[in-house]
Amino acid sequence: MLAITQPLRVGDWVTFDDQYGVVEDVRLNYTVLRTPADARLLIPNEKLASGIIRNDTLISPQIGLDVAIWLPLGADAARAVDVLAEETGADVAIAETTPEGIRLSVGGDPVPPPERGRHEAELRLRCLRRLQAEGLLADDRSSAARGETAPGLH
Repeated sequence: MLAITQPLRVGDWVTFDDQYGVVEDVRLNYTVLRTPADARLLIPNEKLASGIIRNDTLISPQIGLDVAIWLPLGADAARAVDVLAEETGADVAIAETTPEGIRLSVGGDPVPPPERGRHEAELRLRCLRRLQAEGLLADDRSSAARGETAPGLH
């Protein structure tokens, strides 16, 4: 099935089951995924064929950044969106509101997939620092920590 549909090829940067890396080899029974930390994951092709694969390089050699920033409930989300749009020059939107807080989605310029993690971490830190300077984060223990550990953070 993978040979016919070709959802991934050697050299593609993919996410599968929360694992991100470059496809190093596609064999008859399994695919080798090399993570940015240089770990090799052997994923059975049976699982790949039945799962959801995010292929960041299927169409383009670069990937746009998408960072989640969490605000405490009751924070001025509209002001936070404006502040972060001004800070980054990127698209910023309220992605969801949960009992734990408000998740903002901040976009960024496309980068080569191997650099995605570093650029997303830098963008996240820049956003959190700006929100803190603007008084939009309640305190370091709740908002900043939640911004780094909230479910769905990517």
